[in-house]
Amino acid sequence: RRRRGPSRAARHHPHGLTLKEQQVLDLLVSGESNARIAEALSRSVRTVEAHVSAILGKLCVRNRMELVVRMQGDPSAAPTAPDQAP
Repeated sequence: RRRRGPSRAARHHPHGLTLKEQQVLDLLVSGESNARIAEALSRSVRTVEAHVSAILGKLCVRNRMELVVRMQGDPSAAPTAPDQAP
């Protein structure tokens, strides 16, 4: 039976980000566009837009600029490297 609720990565991330959201966050903070993120992660631009929206909501910021500023002052929001994920 499949477990419902947040994924293991989301349960262990301080802001509840999934592994994919953490990957998107890393690329966002690097200044990548949605199109470039989609290409890098082999996802559609629409899927990346959904991840970006979820990230902004979970981190309580309104836009990418606020996100970058927040990331500079909040190391707990930093993405977890795949080999460090629980």
